[in-house]
Amino acid sequence: MNPFILSFKVYGLNVHIHKHSAYQIILALNNSLTSIINNVPYTDIVGFVIRPQVPHACTILPDTTVCILNIEAYSRAGLQLRSLFADDQPVVILERPADVGRVFDPLRQQPPDQWPTSLSYLLTDERSIGKVDDRVRKLIDYIEQHYTLHTLTPQRLAEEVFLSPSRMAALFKAETGSSPSKYLLWTRLRHAIDMALTDRHKHLTEIAYETGFYDQAQFTKYMYEMMGVPPRALKQNSDLIQVLG
Repeated sequence: MNPFILSFKVYGLNVHIHKHSAYQIILALNNSLTSIINNVPYTDIVGFVIRPQVPHACTILPDTTVCILNIEAYSRAGLQLRSLFADDQPVVILERPADVGRVFDPLRQQPPDQWPTSLSYLLTDERSIGKVDDRVRKLIDYIEQHYTLHTLTPQRLAEEVFLSPSRMAALFKAETGSSPSKYLLWTRLRHAIDMALTDRHKHLTEIAYETGFYDQAQFTKYMYEMMGVPPRALKQNSDLIQVLG
């Protein structure tokens, strides 16, 4: 699993105009979808790859299953996606299944139901999950074990590996492509989203606090910034959304 990728399956759920700080890949695994991107309508397409901060919306029919991958912009996977775009190009439109194979070559011979797993694997740099400096591996393990703590600061992380905060941050970025603060945020969001979708009776304030956010307002702020939707909308549609990773 790449910690800088959040992936979902969505079943027949319309998404209103929004934007976010992550790269996003949207693929219809059956049928097609309709989207508005930067005020331009696209109909009967298989999907698209979109840059951060580009306004877009999707109409997904009730019998259509869509895979959505959100990728941290400054991770290695995000930098990999950046190469798909010309300088001023906001989106790569995938009109037909053949276009998916053209953009992501390993998917060329695969059926659509295998695309989500293959894409996550394709975008996973080995250094993101295994072959990293021992100190970075220690930091990753520490964050995974202590992400619920509100006192988990850069200073505390640096002390864990006997480095200055600036040296620790530089080492972490060199090994993973992103900062320890972003890693911590994505870890908290991943757990919070999973909790919001699987525990319908737990209030968002509880979810926020139990996953390391100060309060529901902070959880909502970062959720909207990274995903383009508030956690309340996610929770209200939990029967239509499945977390893949």
